[in-house]
Formats: sequence, structure tokens, C-alpha cells
Amino acid sequence: MAVSNLRVAESSPEDAQEGALTMLKLGSSIVDLKDYSLGSTEVNFRVGIHTGTLVSGVIGLTKFSFDVWGDTVNIASRMESTSLSNRIQVTQQTYDLTKHAIKYSARTVHIKGSRKLMNTYLVEEVHKDISSPASSTSSTYSLRKDAWARSL
Repeated sequence: MAVSNLRVAESSPEDAQEGALTMLKLGSSIVDLKDYSLGSTEVNFRVGIHTGTLVSGVIGLTKFSFDVWGDTVNIASRMESTSLSNRIQVTQQTYDLTKHAIKYSARTVHIKGSRKLMNTYLVEEVHKDISSPASSTSSTYSLRKDAWARSL
């Protein structure tokens, strides 16, 4: 589990967009790890990303632990569990924030514990300039196309 742009105060749409792009960069790096050999062991990853509000805090009396809770965490978990092997799956909210920098393919998945179907998106290609349109700095990240070939 990873969280990006966790703020005490209200975040701006630009903060949410930058956080979503950061998670996509991290997810792409994780999926690329499958190309490294671990002998005869095959490693597969699934990454799920959702953008939204959550609650965070420190719990425990003698051993402290930081944790996050809420629908955003649960939905991100559902994105991971319903994703395809070695792929990144995002929700509509994350798609809306990142569609300028990411090429997606749409799909519909059944959400565990409900009768609802959810429109989701699988990352197909990351554009070379993955910076936020509102950002003055540009982060560059390229994803090798062959990294997705074996997971289709």
C-alpha cells in the first residue's frame, strides 16, 4: 500500500493530479520489475490506483503504527485485486486527472461485495512528458512497450 500527497488541509485539484501521476510512475516501476529474472521464479504484479479522500492516523499505545482508512483505500484495493497480471488499473477519478499523460484502455469490472459494475481503465502507454499541465516542472518517464506485451 502506498499513499501520495497526503495532506492535513484540503488538497487542490493540482495536488490530486500530481499525486495520481506520482502513483502511476511508481506503479509503472513496480510492473517493470517483472522483467528481472529471479532464476526460474516468475514474478507477477497487479497495481490498483484510486484518487480520493481518506482518513489517516497513528494507532497503538505501546507500539505505534501509522495507517489509512476509508472508501478510497478500499476502492484502490479492489482496483488491484481485479487488475490483470502485470498491469495498472485505475478508477474514473484517477483517469480524469491523468488522461492527458497516459493512454488507457477502458474495461468494466465487477466489484466484490456488491452487485455494481465499475468502469475502470488499464494503463497502455505513458507519454514521455508525464508532468501535470499545471506544473511548471516537467518529470520525464518512459515506459517500455514490451513490458506490456506478455500480459495481454
